Amino acid sequence: GKPRRRPLLRVILDSQLRLPLDSSIVQNASRERRNDLLVFCGTVDSHQFQAKRTQLERAGVRVESVSVGAGGRLELQSVLRCLARLEVTSVMIEGGSKVNGAALTSGVVDKLFLYYAPKIFGEHAIPFARLAGFSSISLRNVQLHRFGEDFAVEGYIRDPYE
Repeated sequence: GKPRRRPLLRVILDSQLRLPLDSSIVQNASRERRNDLLVFCGTVDSHQFQAKRTQLERAGVRVESVSVGAGGRLELQSVLRCLARLEVTSVMIEGGSKVNGAALTSGVVDKLFLYYAPKIFGEHAIPFARLAGFSSISLRNVQLHRFGEDFAVEGYIRDPYE
């Protein structure tokens, strides 16, 4: 028969557990009770942090603690090891320039799918990624996709099966 499709697992990196309890993503987890929302955080011993963790778990959110690296950011390798234990084999990162830069510099990214809209932003625009220690990244097996006026560039940094 057909292989069983697993539902999408929404994952949030939130080192200090700042996720509001009244946010729509937490409210949806509370209503659905499908165990489809996982929040990664650091380990903090404060009473306030532990109380927030308990409140999120009561709302139907799974909370996992992982190692924290330089700058107080969660270590992506630890996050991916935890996801692998949950048999998650593919992850889509949708982040800001710091998360995207951290993912690229940590070496966890195999493939990029970059979406573009026909807009030009000024000097205060946020870049796709802040990359420390990188001069350039080359993509292989590049394909272009159109979505109306928007387009996307798909390409591999490396073959995930090498």
